[in-house]
Amino acid sequence: IVAIVKKNKSVLQHLYKFLTSSQSYCYTNGKLNIPVLIIDDDDILRNALAKGLRTDNFNIITSKSAEDAFEILDRISVDAIILDRMMVGMDGLTFLKTIRASGNQTPVLMLTAMTGAENTIDGLANGANDYLAKPFQIRELILRINNITRHIHHITPTLPTGLFFIDDEFFIDNNGIKT
Repeated sequence: IVAIVKKNKSVLQHLYKFLTSSQSYCYTNGKLNIPVLIIDDDDILRNALAKGLRTDNFNIITSKSAEDAFEILDRISVDAIILDRMMVGMDGLTFLKTIRASGNQTPVLMLTAMTGAENTIDGLANGANDYLAKPFQIRELILRINNITRHIHHITPTLPTGLFFIDDEFFIDNNGIKT
């Protein structure tokens, strides 16, 4: 990688952010791809959401059930979860209560056809960071995901002490890339 990017400081800065973050992020055209897990048993909606969010630089992982989502979360870390409330098998609210009880504080946006103040209050009271009723505009969903993940991407990464030389022109130290 270094041989390919060594003359491009912008790409090196993104590489530095990637290497020093606690998460695995991807950058496309200099824009961060936020890893998001979509949990919905409706294949058509789940795939449409994935397609719509990928066009806005989200790194999408999908799950057709809460049970499958537990296995996914055991293997990878995500910055946000979009969770359908009414699903076959374990419902979204039970899934949410379970991950919160285990200490998982990943921001969750509950997406549901269950409207009304009581349902919204119930979702938020049980750990959802946001609640969006169907139907919705994809732009609103994108803005809400950005809002619930905003704090995650303002963490200053730290590097181990020492210098890391990339070539004669660039090196990385605890303050970032230098020329």
